[in-house]
Amino acid sequence: MSLGNVRRSILAVGLLFTLLSVFVVFFGKKVSAAGILTRTSVRLSRHSVSATPKVLIVIRPTNATQVSSIKIGFSAAQATATATDFGISNTNILTASTAAADDFPSLYQNTTLLGLGIQGGTAASLDVASSYTQAVFNVVSTTTSTSSLYGFIITAGITNPSGANANLPYFINTYSAAGGGGTNLDTGTGAVATVSSGADLVTVTATVGPTFNFALNTNTAALGTLSTTSVNTAAVTATITTNAANGWTTHMKSANGYLLSSATGGTIATQGTIDDTTSLYSSGNDWYQFSITSITQGSGSLGTRTVAAEYNGNGGSTGGTFSTNYQEIGRSSGVSGGDILNMRIQGAVKTTGNAATDYTDTLTFVGAGLF
Repeated sequence: MSLGNVRRSILAVGLLFTLLSVFVVFFGKKVSAAGILTRTSVRLSRHSVSATPKVLIVIRPTNATQVSSIKIGFSAAQATATATDFGISNTNILTASTAAADDFPSLYQNTTLLGLGIQGGTAASLDVASSYTQAVFNVVSTTTSTSSLYGFIITAGITNPSGANANLPYFINTYSAAGGGGTNLDTGTGAVATVSSGADLVTVTATVGPTFNFALNTNTAALGTLSTTSVNTAAVTATITTNAANGWTTHMKSANGYLLSSATGGTIATQGTIDDTTSLYSSGNDWYQFSITSITQGSGSLGTRTVAAEYNGNGGSTGGTFSTNYQEIGRSSGVSGGDILNMRIQGAVKTTGNAATDYTDTLTFVGAGLF
């Protein structure tokens, strides 16, 4: 072989070696690919068409590294919106939160959900080629763990498609730099659905039946032997229970308007008139009166309990006048869990009152709820 041929062979071998080196460097180099998010979830606060929901974004990363931004993409077929397109604000009004008041949960699928601090979203962009409308959220420096769930709420800027559809796709990518820059760390996909207007709502109805109960603790009231100088009393209570929203009222009337002895024809008169004012006892005079000394509030009772002015006496020396017509003696403005009217029947006799053991009168008590 001539010297020239040898030189040409050496040059050819060198060139081949160089080409092989370039191939190894540029084509044999291992390229790092983005990991697959082991969990992705997008929860719309409303599925209804054309609603503007708060949107919960949830991820579990594959790479334990610092995440600086997250890109979210929603189904959008073309630049002109169709019934399957999500709208994403392109005027920088996208906001994000991890506050419970914005529906951010502390648990997600019974797993602690850690909030990602968000510094705000970018203006949305439409990638017609990939059929996604997307936005990027910058994350406050967070080193993620592969065993934890992370999330945040997009509180404004998303509009549901105008048509009801299943299987509307989304993607979520995480990046090492702000604005969707740097390395694409992890990526994930999923789908959501929209339903016809109001089809994500359940209207709950119920009925509560009216209740009312009225009970006296006794059907007798013995005043005993009456005095000409002091007042005898007999205690009676009435308990009212009702779920009437506007409360209750109770009334009372006397059969005679006085105490009557059938044996002698003698009477013990009630004093005063029905004038919303109690009467005052005077020694040596007839005294047959009625008072409500208090109304005990029942458990769970609402509203205000009021004694009628005519019968707002002290149960002894002051009291209201009996009538043969029903008179309101007490009332309440709300439901009652068992309001108790503490009532007193009062008696004394004038110095010339007929002696007899059969003085009597019959009182009738009634009540009603205001439903």
